[in-house]
Amino acid sequence: MRVILLQDVNHLGKKDEIKEVADGFARNFLLPKKLAILATPHEIEKIERKKTLEEERKKREEKKTQLIAQKIKELELVFKEKVNPEGKLYGSINAERIVTQLKEKDIFIREEQIEKFEPIKTIGDNEIKIRLSLSLTVSLKIKILPLDE
Repeated sequence: MRVILLQDVNHLGKKDEIKEVADGFARNFLLPKKLAILATPHEIEKIERKKTLEEERKKREEKKTQLIAQKIKELELVFKEKVNPEGKLYGSINAERIVTQLKEKDIFIREEQIEKFEPIKTIGDNEIKIRLSLSLTVSLKIKILPLDE
């Protein structure tokens, strides 16, 4: 009997896969527990349409992520801070401040996306890594300048 899995089933398959299973297994286990439905032509068509829409959504998301990556590559954040005579900041530049300044430039990321970040405590040029997706990490340049009083 051909069925469409409604959720992942151990040792059988993943959600939305079409599987050939024993009639008894389908009637006594998969169908009553709502783990699968019969693979009728109508249901198969619905699954194919759903997969197509999901692929299109992923492509749009990837394109959007690429645009954000390009914006970040071209950007340099500048912070003007009070420094002591040795060139160290009285405070520090933390992930929250970086995310806030990026928001002002219409780039929306979360603090968790900044990789292995230690707060910046000295003046000069710095570079941090931002993970936008599993396969895309981009570098952001940060310049810290002393505040002229």
